[in-house]
Amino acid sequence: MNKRSSRGNRRNIGTRPPRKVIYVCTEGKVTERKYLMGYERELGQAASAHFVMGHCESNPYKLIELARRELAQQKKSRGNRYDEFWCVFDFDEYFESPHELNELVSSARKAGLEAAVSNPCFELWLVLHCRDWTAHVERGDIQRHASQLKLTDRKAIINSAWDALVTCYEQAKQRAQRLDAKHRGDGSPPRTNPSTDVWRLVDCVRPLA
Repeated sequence: MNKRSSRGNRRNIGTRPPRKVIYVCTEGKVTERKYLMGYERELGQAASAHFVMGHCESNPYKLIELARRELAQQKKSRGNRYDEFWCVFDFDEYFESPHELNELVSSARKAGLEAAVSNPCFELWLVLHCRDWTAHVERGDIQRHASQLKLTDRKAIINSAWDALVTCYEQAKQRAQRLDAKHRGDGSPPRTNPSTDVWRLVDCVRPLA
């Protein structure tokens, strides 16, 4: 009997369902990784998934290729160590347009990977926990705003910010979704500045209702 089957049997006798294990590759070396690991830590035993931080690569194309290799290796070994594979990266200077970005995301999904992308950068997701943001914004400006809101200090998330980042999650998610709706209404392509779908990954670790 494989591990999944035996875990399934344990689930049937009334124990807590096992947490999913999610392999995450990130563009950022600090902020994104500390946020995801810290968020899981803040949720404690209520977390419904465990993040395993994998490759880090500043080029999103290379990042996705590294994640694709990791997934291929798992398939080759016929193992089931990871339930999902995600890449987290920014629009940054690597894409000339949202169309180019969306082609990469679509290609990753076809390969079995998911992507959580922020335009212009990850700090937009943090700021949405405190306020709406609907205007086009440059990377440096939104990063400074995150610092002014006392969410970050340089690239580190401030310890006192965790309460807002956890308790205001639903507001941040709704603000991000409203940005997507705004772009659709404007006839703009998905992931136009400003936008972020980091909530899709965070939803994986939040407790089930």
